Amino acid sequence: MQFVRRIGMVVLVVLVVAACGDGDDSAATPVMQPTATQMVMMTAETMMQPTATQMVMPTVAATAVVQPTVVPTEASAEEEEEDTAGLLRQVEMGDLETYTHPGGLFSLDVPQNWSAKDTSDETMTRVFFTDPTENGAVLVAVVSTGGNIAQEDLADLLVSDVQSTFSEQENLSIQEPQPQSDGSVGVVFSFDTEASGGVPAEMLGNSFIELAGDTHAALTYVVVPQDQFDGLQEDLDLVVNSLVIDPSVETGGESSEMEMGDEEPMMGDEEPMMGDEE
Repeated sequence: MQFVRRIGMVVLVVLVVAACGDGDDSAATPVMQPTATQMVMMTAETMMQPTATQMVMPTVAATAVVQPTVVPTEASAEEEEEDTAGLLRQVEMGDLETYTHPGGLFSLDVPQNWSAKDTSDETMTRVFFTDPTENGAVLVAVVSTGGNIAQEDLADLLVSDVQSTFSEQENLSIQEPQPQSDGSVGVVFSFDTEASGGVPAEMLGNSFIELAGDTHAALTYVVVPQDQFDGLQEDLDLVVNSLVIDPSVETGGESSEMEMGDEEPMMGDEEPMMGDEE
């Protein structure tokens, strides 16, 4: 599945559960991209591809004047910090490396410079991933269904979880659920919050839910600043589509099976993972 899928927490509080894979070769679920009037789910066929007219870096002529190198000073560093104060920091994407949850329940390719926080409990297995700025986040949550969840239940479950997780965020907007080509269901949402450093930001989220075998359901959230989405989409697609679930491994929620009507958000009651920096 393509990006942008599941995450939760605020400020980014939030993040994503991508199309769960159980070993098949299903088509990837595209990341949902907003339009001028509303956000819509993207499909593999509609993903934006670079064109022959894209901008390229100009070649420096042999006679070009070379500017002298400026050695940073303590004063200039302080000035730079002042200049960037109040600006929304850019989400940092490093090279991808595979994260495998202890026990092998799931694996996910994540940027090597992102931090992982395991908040699993007796109800589910849940891991948050955040970038160094804490302005970008991905959440993967896997829960036992006990065979109580059907494919037609997924859309309502996902919308309910988004509402429960982000109900306290300002200007929360949730789009209609969209079925994905790999069998998952996706929902695009947005909200206003304070990102790292207390900077006001519009956040764009993609969330996905999918059944993994007859016993597991996986939810993925991805949340990033809306104005940074276009530049991050390609990398986030790779992250979301790398999710693999092993239904033969028990979840943290073996004794608390998921059912329709459950009100506990899969995102949990964690403090916001973004916007809590000094």
